[in-house]
Amino acid sequence: MEAKDKITAVRQALNFNKKTFAKEIHVSAGYISDIESGKKEPSDSLLDLIISKWNVNEEWWESQEGGIFKKDDEILDMVQKEVRRLYDEMAAGGALVDRSKAGTVILEKLAELARG
Repeated sequence: MEAKDKITAVRQALNFNKKTFAKEIHVSAGYISDIESGKKEPSDSLLDLIISKWNVNEEWWESQEGGIFKKDDEILDMVQKEVRRLYDEMAAGGALVDRSKAGTVILEKLAELARG
C-alpha cells in the first residue's frame, strides 16, 4: 500500500473530510487532495506527524497488519513511560524541588507534547 492510500485510510477511519484532516495537521486541503490523488508525495515529516498525532499503529503502517490505530493499553503504556521519563528528567535536573507539583508539571509537559 502506498503512502497516499495509507493517508486516505487513516483520514477515512477518523471520519474526517480532507478539509478537517488538513486543518488538524496544518496543511491545505488541496495538498491532502494532491497527495491522495498521487500528484504529490508526502514528506517524511508529514507522515511522522500523521502517525504520531492519531496514534497510528506502526505495524499497520508498514505491513497493514493489525488495526490502523494503537489500542488504548498501548497508548497508556506510552504515556506512563513518558511520565516516568519526564519525572526522572526533572529530578535529575533539579527542576523538581517541590514533589507536590510534579503531577502538574508532568501534565503540562504532556499537554505540550500533545499540541506538537
